Amino acid sequence: MTVSIYQNDFDANVIDIKTPFYPAWRDFARRIGGRWQWKHKRWEFDVKDEHTVREALRLVFGTDGEEGLASVDVRVALSEPLTSKVYDLGRRLGRPSKSEPGVVRWDTGVDPQDDEGLLLLVHGVPESLARAAVERDPDRYTILEVTRGERRRALRKEIKRLQARIAELQEELT
Repeated sequence: MTVSIYQNDFDANVIDIKTPFYPAWRDFARRIGGRWQWKHKRWEFDVKDEHTVREALRLVFGTDGEEGLASVDVRVALSEPLTSKVYDLGRRLGRPSKSEPGVVRWDTGVDPQDDEGLLLLVHGVPESLARAAVERDPDRYTILEVTRGERRRALRKEIKRLQARIAELQEELT
């Protein structure tokens, strides 16, 4: 899942946001003043709202585009077979086939765990988003345990990212 924030090329008072389509984000973005730019397939926000936009992105997608976030695999229990597109955990999980009735097209990173497609394994979910989902509905979501080695690798990556950011800030102060 790709979320990007960058400075608008034409207006220094505007930031551009690229995200995958997700209904909850569209609604949230509009409420906080976002404008959808059809031509460029991106959202535009006033640069003064960047903090609010980043918080909203973390809430909906589990990330604001920063690298090195810990991710986990999540088991999702659906209550009924798919009859329309399903969006969850910051992404589209699947959709029914238009040409083959009864067949579901699962999106990348989603593996059905049973014949009916009622139990899914979703790979690479940002850990904060997964934990919030489990807290909201523990019967529907289960985080599959992260191995100690995976957690240590993610922490090392995060330390390197933070060290680089600290170096940038120190350079800015001098």
